[in-house]
Amino acid sequence: MTIIRNSKKNHVFRFGRRVFTKRAAEILKLKPLEAFKGLRVPLMILYGKKDKLTSPGRLQNIEKLLDEQNFRPRRMMCFRGLDQFLGELVKEKNTIKRYKAHKEVLEMIREWLKTKCLDNLTNA
Repeated sequence: MTIIRNSKKNHVFRFGRRVFTKRAAEILKLKPLEAFKGLRVPLMILYGKKDKLTSPGRLQNIEKLLDEQNFRPRRMMCFRGLDQFLGELVKEKNTIKRYKAHKEVLEMIREWLKTKCLDNLTNA
């Protein structure tokens, strides 16, 4: 966070990757935790254990805020072998590099939508 706030450059390199500090600083000013207040829809937060962008402390802050508001329904799901992209980088001949979502992640999303969203629509 200090690198982002104190940087005068448009980007810096962290963990071998380019981080756009100017844009990140603008996003930090938005106070994203405030967006959870007053939320009225089911919430699912997915993250990878190898995520290099979101700290465990940040996720704990989100969990704490949601607990304070007694926010339900919600689910926070961690995928041990995955990073922030929740998939694997695919390099195929004659195509651009892309991320393919992990099968377990897709199944989790499908089940969540089915139980928390579709059931609510059919009961309305």
